Amino acid sequence: MIRLFSFIGIIMIGSLLMGQDLIDPAKGHIRSGNSAFESGDFMASELSYRRALEVEADNAKGAFNLGDALYRQNRFDDAAAQFQRAADLTADANVQAQAYHNLGNAHMSQALSLQQTDPQKSGGEWQQAVEAYKQALRRNPQDEETRYNLAYALEQMRQQQQQNQDQNQDQNQDQENQDDQDQNQDQENQENEENEDQDKQQQQDESSENEQQQNGQTQQMSPEQIEQMLEALRYQEQQLREEMQRQATKGKARAGEKDW
Repeated sequence: MIRLFSFIGIIMIGSLLMGQDLIDPAKGHIRSGNSAFESGDFMASELSYRRALEVEADNAKGAFNLGDALYRQNRFDDAAAQFQRAADLTADANVQAQAYHNLGNAHMSQALSLQQTDPQKSGGEWQQAVEAYKQALRRNPQDEETRYNLAYALEQMRQQQQQNQDQNQDQNQDQENQDDQDQNQDQENQENEENEDQDKQQQQDESSENEQQQNGQTQQMSPEQIEQMLEALRYQEQQLREEMQRQATKGKARAGEKDW
């Protein structure tokens, strides 16, 4: 059972109280905050409690009730800070027990709100709730509601830790599977590159072999082919010689003809 303590009592309006408020303005602000709190105006009560703490910073009741007002606005982190402040400001074991009980409630409420959105942070809140309830029981061991809340928080923390462990194992397994896939892909890529290199080398070898075969075919011409080439060269030489002779003959005068 989640229970929230508060230093809110019966409000008595009278000239005597008004006079006391002038003497102790912090108490006046606390009474105004209590009145707003009881009417459900938690923002107004927060403002009054803050004014009380501005006047008297070490007022444990002001810090305690400010924690209550913040808690009712679902501002659990801010509420937890004020409950811890109240516990530190008072030497009264009973008030400390109540402050730590509410501190545990603030952490537990925060854990529940984070359970779906941020499980890791939620686990930390459960752990802080457990510690707060233990502090409360050290000061008031007979508080059964605090004992019940402690047992509930311990069970929730255990379940959260198990869930986080399972998630981590799943993530590690997924990472291992991804690493295996990456390794297999790298190996496959390497094999493909090696096959491509082998294909290129084979093509180069085949091309070189073809060239060698062609060169071998040129060097190993048949006697008939050699004779044909020689005959063509002789013909070209004969043609060139005859042309040279014709050019030489044109430059001489013929016998019996008159040379102008």
